[in-house]
Amino acid sequence: MSEMEDVKKTATGLIKGLISLLEGYRELLKAGFAYSQPTFWLAMASEDVRVIGSIFKAIAIVSSSLQSMPKKISDVENLEKARMIIEDGINKLKALLVELGGE
Repeated sequence: MSEMEDVKKTATGLIKGLISLLEGYRELLKAGFAYSQPTFWLAMASEDVRVIGSIFKAIAIVSSSLQSMPKKISDVENLEKARMIIEDGINKLKALLVELGGE
């Protein structure tokens, strides 16, 4: 692969990552808006405990993943460690979705 192909591949990966970040942020905004509605908490009070617990479990998974990240990614080893931590967090979140009957 030529250097130009490497640069193009890296730029494409960056743009895809930014799209994913914005899509995720959009979902967080929708969830935050729902939480701010007075009827949300009434509905949540009558919801299955497993659904409520999954919200806290998801936050814990993300928090743990972020805290486990190397402080500085300056070499391939730390990059690979960060990638593995992220993949593990994603897999745990996907399993949580399956438990809830989601995507």
